[in-house]
Amino acid sequence: METRWQSHQRTEEWREDIVGPWMLRFYVIQPAPSQWVAVGLVATTQGYVFLTGCGQSASDALSELRHRLLQRFSSDVVRDQRVTLVGCAA
Repeated sequence: METRWQSHQRTEEWREDIVGPWMLRFYVIQPAPSQWVAVGLVATTQGYVFLTGCGQSASDALSELRHRLLQRFSSDVVRDQRVTLVGCAA
């Protein structure tokens, strides 16, 4: 029996937002009827940081994403990792 894989079409639309001094590239998806996820990427001098935010609406998810970005970069902790993954619990 042959397994056929169908290509997944990209439906997310990347947008940009200025949050403090950082440029946030993000998109918002709805994986379930009552759940929205905002996926963001921020370029830093040490690499890229991947962040997510969750909520019951698109604006809630984006607000959570912005909050996580400010929380992540407001500390003076120096990390030696090039990419940091920060997720949200569903």
